[in-house]
Formats: sequence, C-alpha cells, structure tokens
Amino acid sequence: MNRTLALRIALVAVICALLAGLIFFAPKLAPASAKSYALVLQDDALASGASLMTVNQGDTVTLHLKSDRGGQIMIHGYEQELAGQEKQLTVSDGGETTLTFVASKSGRYMIHLHREDQHIEIAQIDVQPR
Repeated sequence: MNRTLALRIALVAVICALLAGLIFFAPKLAPASAKSYALVLQDDALASGASLMTVNQGDTVTLHLKSDRGGQIMIHGYEQELAGQEKQLTVSDGGETTLTFVASKSGRYMIHLHREDQHIEIAQIDVQPR
C-alpha cells in the first residue's frame, strides 16, 4: 500500500471517530413537557401563584386564572398563538378560566389583565430557548 493511500485512510478514520464522538457526547435536549400554573388575582394584584414562570421552548403551558374582578387576559408577544381562544382569554368578576398554549417563542413575556381603562401586570413567563 502506498503512503498517500495510508494517510487518506487514517484521515478518514480520524474524522469518523471525531464525528462519532460529537454525536455520542452531544447534549441531549430534554423532551417538551407540560407545565401548569395557578394564579389568583385579588384587588388587582397577584394574591397567589408565581410572579415569574420559567418554561422551556416547546413546553405546553396551562394557566389557571381566578380573579375577583373580570377582564381580558393578554400575553404580549403571544397574541397570534392565542387567537381563537377568546373565550378562555376572558374572565368574569369572581370567575376563573384556563388557558393552554405551546411556548413556541423564547424570551420573557408579560401577562396582563386588561379592563376598559386599566392595564394590570399579573406575572411574567420566561421561555428558555432549546
């Protein structure tokens, strides 16, 4: 066997070994999971529940919201993903609602309760990138 062919075979073997190592030792992504949070509003303030919820991109998030005063729930930055859930986005006086969505975009998003002339910050959701 000539020297050039032996070097080529050795080079291919080294490259294959490096690629196999990268594949084998690459960090594994955690599978998407379901996260559920209960938030209670009283007198226009968060009375119970997490003010900052951290999830991973791709997780399914369920928010259970109970409020002594009604309004429209808004997650700024997720308006399009929540389209079609208008019934779930509205809570009546003394009512509760459940909202479920996939956290498809990474970043930190404000959750607000809107009323005719009020804009009340409830909490934040921090979606970590995958």
